[in-house]
Amino acid sequence: MKKVFIIYILLLIPFSFKSMEFKESEKLCKKGKHYMGELYGGGVIFYLYTDNKGIEHGLIASVTDQCTSCLWGFYDVNVPNCGSSWNGAKNTKAYMDAGGVLSGAAGVCSVYEYGGFSDWYLPSIDELNLLFNSRYIINKVLEEDGDPSTDGVKQKYYWSSSQHSPSHAWYWNAGAGIADDGSKNNLPSSHVRAIRSF
Repeated sequence: MKKVFIIYILLLIPFSFKSMEFKESEKLCKKGKHYMGELYGGGVIFYLYTDNKGIEHGLIASVTDQCTSCLWGFYDVNVPNCGSSWNGAKNTKAYMDAGGVLSGAAGVCSVYEYGGFSDWYLPSIDELNLLFNSRYIINKVLEEDGDPSTDGVKQKYYWSSSQHSPSHAWYWNAGAGIADDGSKNNLPSSHVRAIRSF
């Protein structure tokens, strides 16, 4: 009887180790496999978070500006559902659904394709804030990637997709490091940097 019990225990030991290995790998997955500054998904990861199910999500900045002198568009028009401070994808969709031109700030992002991805959008003002907080990482990665076609984030004005009023939209003033609202059709040398999420 003792021999049977010992054989039984010996048979269980490999399964116990396998179970421990699985639990350890599960912990690693929940910790996340991505990192800030990673070249991934067509751009550079500039923000990461984990949801309440332990699933990792993030925001990716494109590797270059999509425009260096874009107008926001829809001057003196209140675009419905385009005022979110945090959801740029929703704002961009609302802009395009309202008949936004492809040469406008949100339009150039909505048609941008890079790295096999076409779900880029114009960031909201909160997303732009996160992007500029990670500007050092983005610029360092893109300067050291060995690709002359990529370019860092400039000390310029960058449009957000967050509408402020019928005549104004929010933008990020990189020189001053602040968010401000500017005329949709009269912001000098306004840049656009598309982002996407995962």
